[in-house]
Amino acid sequence: MFNKTILKFSGVFLLLSILDVLFISYVWLRCLETRSGFYCDAFEFGGVFIIFGIPALILLGLSIALLITAYFYKKEISLMFKTIFIILGVVIFGGAYVPYFLPSSNAKSYSEYNARIEKVKIEREQKKKQDCDEYKIKMSQWKEGEPMWTPPSEDCN
Repeated sequence: MFNKTILKFSGVFLLLSILDVLFISYVWLRCLETRSGFYCDAFEFGGVFIIFGIPALILLGLSIALLITAYFYKKEISLMFKTIFIILGVVIFGGAYVPYFLPSSNAKSYSEYNARIEKVKIEREQKKKQDCDEYKIKMSQWKEGEPMWTPPSEDCN
């Protein structure tokens, strides 16, 4: 009786772990398919892996621990189950690192993300300055009676 209960718990933990991995796979495939920020932003810092991957790994570990407990309790775990758990463990543990090996434009670390944000800020400032300079040139060529140019930003006078 005790052994069947352990196996049921192990099965539930394994099922939840597989559901987490399937969800991560779904979001990843939708990101690849649509290139939408809604799906792809979840992978920016590995957020989806932290939110769903770590619980999947914990649940898989609990499942394996319960199976080992059941194995030593009455030794009823078949070779097929052992093989399935080993394959799933390799896929789950290795799957978390796959995005690091695939080429992508997403930042793979926090420092890369900060560097990208700084680069975007600098580009915006340069664009703003360029627009402001163009506005000043147009205003210097403005003549009475022509329509007035509107400034690109409030701090450009």
